[in-house]
Amino acid sequence: MQTKNSLGDDMPRSINKDEKILKSIGTRIHKLRGQKGITQAVLSASLGVEPETLSRYERGIITVSISQLYEIARCLDVPIGTLLGSGKPGKEGELLDRFGLLDKPGQDLILGLLRKMTG
Repeated sequence: MQTKNSLGDDMPRSINKDEKILKSIGTRIHKLRGQKGITQAVLSASLGVEPETLSRYERGIITVSISQLYEIARCLDVPIGTLLGSGKPGKEGELLDRFGLLDKPGQDLILGLLRKMTG
């Protein structure tokens, strides 16, 4: 299926999927950076990019390279998969994605609750 871009040209529907994925990755970067108390200025300096570039990553406006994702994950001290999300549909995927955004005490709390609920 085709869709129109901002210029009115036909574009493959996969572009919309890519945009959603980029926005999702950016949201995860933003949330994790905030949880860790790291400013855009500090993280962008660690990555060797301008703060505006990091802002564009976080808003899903520009594509983050795999090597840059690796560095972002390293700086945020999370597995790279946390930035990418689970890719699973439905409630299971949402649960995994949201769990990955929690800090360690939050994850421990949720695991404790789940263990009590499921015996």
